[in-house]
Amino acid sequence: MDSSGNVWYNSQTANGTWSGWNSLSGESLNSRLAIARNLDGRLEIFGVDSNFNVWHNWQQTPGGAWNGWSEITGKQLKPGFVVGQSKDGRLVLFGVEARNQNAGSSSGVSGQNGYGQDVWSLWQQTAGGTFGTNWMDMGGSNIGSQLVVGNTAYGRIQLFGIGSNQDVWSDWQQNASGGWVGWSDFGGKGMDFYPNQR
Repeated sequence: MDSSGNVWYNSQTANGTWSGWNSLSGESLNSRLAIARNLDGRLEIFGVDSNFNVWHNWQQTPGGAWNGWSEITGKQLKPGFVVGQSKDGRLVLFGVEARNQNAGSSSGVSGQNGYGQDVWSLWQQTAGGTFGTNWMDMGGSNIGSQLVVGNTAYGRIQLFGIGSNQDVWSDWQQNASGGWVGWSDFGGKGMDFYPNQR
């Protein structure tokens, strides 16, 4: 990321050397990016601009050229969003909503810690395919905007965040292709995933 918010990348070649830095210009983004690998090996990168709009860019072939930036519409997310992968290979975007439609301020942006807005998710319609438009409200209005995601041994996605009470909170799939159980408080007062970035 350069000072203008352009993303840069450097690729390792087949013989182990590096190709040199190349710009993925076209959008000025916040430095908190997320990257994931599609089931077919193509990398896909995600970011938000200064208005919290979500953008993504993906390789056209594994290790190949990049497609160019495209906006994922429907929600505005705070930096700290994450991208997981379902057992069937679809990428899933998770993030805390950045806009408060009922806010009294002119900007409508929720507080710096991200509390007060729900966590939302959006997934690819097919593995490696396009993202739909049906954002899912996952609740968790007490969860900060800096999230962590992983998969269990059974392929279920599990999401973690720090609550406004400073405990670790988590929500996970009931099964690898099923719904979500709801947020649970794991305790651990005073925890932080990313110090000074709440």
